[in-house]
Amino acid sequence: MPDGSELISTQVSRAAMQRAGTPHYMAPEVYAGEYGPKADIFSIGCMAVEMLGGAHPYYVPGADDMESIRRKIVSESPNFGDIFVAGASPQAVRLCSWMLEKRSEGRASAKEALADVWFSQFVRLATRGALTLSAA
Repeated sequence: MPDGSELISTQVSRAAMQRAGTPHYMAPEVYAGEYGPKADIFSIGCMAVEMLGGAHPYYVPGADDMESIRRKIVSESPNFGDIFVAGASPQAVRLCSWMLEKRSEGRASAKEALADVWFSQFVRLATRGALTLSAA
């Protein structure tokens, strides 16, 4: 929702859970068995980097297996090379970096991401009806 309101309650504290999800998009804390709302922000950050740059920030097809993906997500910095080559703005890269913060405490919340200068420009355009998205 444009104002960051919750559709589903996220009042659940960091609950231990069985690992679930696509390993390429799992937040570092999910590998440790912990899940909270900011784990989803990490996953969205991975998708945003892919959409902006055409490549995943951690996974290299044909080169990575499940263990190398886990190692990269847990301990390495994301690869933003393709996002820069594709011409993404510094503001977009900064937001993606914040969404991919290893520590959930330092990662953007949904409300913070929506309020970010880069993302909020699209929310404002969509709210005014000036932004239309179509399947090409």
